[in-house]
Amino acid sequence: MPPKKHKSPGKGSRRDRFERVYDLIDKGRFRQASAPAKRLLDDYPDNPLSSILLSICESETGKYEVALKTLREAEKRFPGQVDILYYIAETYIGLKRFDEAETYYRKCLELTPAERSEERAECAVGLGAVLWEQHRRDEALRMWHMALQLDPNNTIARRNLEHLTNEYREPSAPSKVFDDLYHFQKIHLMRYFEQHGRNAFESVTEANRVMEVIRMAWNTHIAPR
Repeated sequence: MPPKKHKSPGKGSRRDRFERVYDLIDKGRFRQASAPAKRLLDDYPDNPLSSILLSICESETGKYEVALKTLREAEKRFPGQVDILYYIAETYIGLKRFDEAETYYRKCLELTPAERSEERAECAVGLGAVLWEQHRRDEALRMWHMALQLDPNNTIARRNLEHLTNEYREPSAPSKVFDDLYHFQKIHLMRYFEQHGRNAFESVTEANRVMEVIRMAWNTHIAPR
């Protein structure tokens, strides 16, 4: 993922060096960009963009642990710097450490100013992705809807909602049959909780008993159709 270019890296030859690394990354030439990116960090350690550019090269060449180390060191130097937090979250996704990615996306969302709506949308898209990976799919859909409210032109959020939402506007299942089953279960669970004045089961035993009754009703009355 190319870095955002909303901050000027400097002037003159310094700017040219940053622009060269930008250009290589934009063309997907991450290995070629690695050496000049490392020199940028050596020469300009007080510019957070140096760490971000190097970490992108490291991540895109499969060196996720190295990229994470680069970014965590940058986080110490620039606490609360949103772009660094965002790329830490992205790197945790590469490591499949989704709970930690979630933590950093939430930090990004909290610290990104309201007027930077497109960047907040990017945070919401990433947060939705890690929630989906953790099987918290209703929450994921809410994040992608939020992303579209923040930025109606966010194509990733729109695509995810189109591909991962079923006809009931719920998270899609592996097959149409399961879409219907899960919707049936949701309806009856909502009725059960409404009748008992709560929104969760009080024990595993209760959950298993109720779910078994719902499954039997499905198998008896719906599945044969």
